[in-house]
Amino acid sequence: MSLPPVTTQTQALTEAWRCLQCFDAPCIAACPANVHIPRFIRMIRSGNLTGASEELRSANAFITLCGAVCPSSVLCRSHCTRGRMDDSIRIGDLHQFVTASVKAKTFPNWPEKKDKRVAVVGSGPAGLGCALTLARQGIDVTVFEKESKVGGIPACEIPKARAENPLEEDLRAFVDRLKIVTSKKIRSLKDLREFDVIFVAVGLGKPAILGIEGEYLANVESASSFLRRTREKPPALAREKVIVVGGGNTAMDAALVARQAGADVTVVYRRRYVDLPAWEEEVEEVTAKGVVVRFLENPVRIAGEGGRVKAVDLQRQQPGEIDASGRPTPIPVDAPPIRLDATRVIVAIGARVGEAILPEIPRSDAGWLVPNESSTPRVYVGGDAARGEGTIVGAFAEGRRVAEEIIQYSKEGK
Repeated sequence: MSLPPVTTQTQALTEAWRCLQCFDAPCIAACPANVHIPRFIRMIRSGNLTGASEELRSANAFITLCGAVCPSSVLCRSHCTRGRMDDSIRIGDLHQFVTASVKAKTFPNWPEKKDKRVAVVGSGPAGLGCALTLARQGIDVTVFEKESKVGGIPACEIPKARAENPLEEDLRAFVDRLKIVTSKKIRSLKDLREFDVIFVAVGLGKPAILGIEGEYLANVESASSFLRRTREKPPALAREKVIVVGGGNTAMDAALVARQAGADVTVVYRRRYVDLPAWEEEVEEVTAKGVVVRFLENPVRIAGEGGRVKAVDLQRQQPGEIDASGRPTPIPVDAPPIRLDATRVIVAIGARVGEAILPEIPRSDAGWLVPNESSTPRVYVGGDAARGEGTIVGAFAEGRRVAEEIIQYSKEGK
């Protein structure tokens, strides 16, 4: 059954009354922030939109941002019990209706600061999730951010069309009350020796490379660089032919920005459609705007002329054995490459933690940062740097979880 978008109070009430109000609601467990979804929906039913907003914000301070970009179709909504009967509750739509209807209020006064001093490195969702949770419990916390603005990836790379106003709305509710030092890059844990505890949530700072001929031609750049560069100043790409390499959400964001700037855009992905890591909604959005997505093809060479991109050679792939990700490994087909004309290439094949980022912190075999809770100061890690790319709501929830561990550590008086 196809349902209309939830944009009015009547539509919100109609959708809210479809909720079964499960006693042991599976949607709660599927939400990384453990938002009590039946409770906020119940408040919509009673007309208490302010209460619904506070219920959402008590679990996730980034409620407006997450309402705009959270993949509810693959998280809470995919576990909705109502979906076994007809159509799952449109939880994301109800979330957005609430945040659009009620402006976020400033958090209430916080307790006086306690003796323990905590440093948070990175002001993305994980870092702010940790800092906010600590500050609300009276812990003396300072956030260090290498960029000039607060917010991490949502502030620097997510296109404004997706997250500009929602992010600002969320930050206004609390960020001025946190102690945040911007334009400050922490190069060593020794810079933080006066703190009792350190939480490192620095994100992924080193984009992966293709490792092929022509990758260092002009007009070849990472999606991270492209999105940062164009977020404040939209590019003029009319008559350009842009190839985006990758199949994740970052690739789709880059494709969307390039297409909106007037370019002919082609996304090239080495696996099948069913293997795409990007959310289905994002893929549908870019294709609806005219972006072409090609599957089972992988760049093997970027041809240039006069130091600039001229074309990309693509090698056909076929599915092979299942790899560690649970998907078939792409295997090159023994056939001549396919050449596509191009004037610009954007590489979006993932990222990793840079070797120069706080080198004292140990790495796992996969290259992620590993906590060292026996050190002095005690070191926790979280966010993308600890587990790879994830969701905004997941990062915030992880920061909150680490904060709860730090609070317990503080109570034990260690």
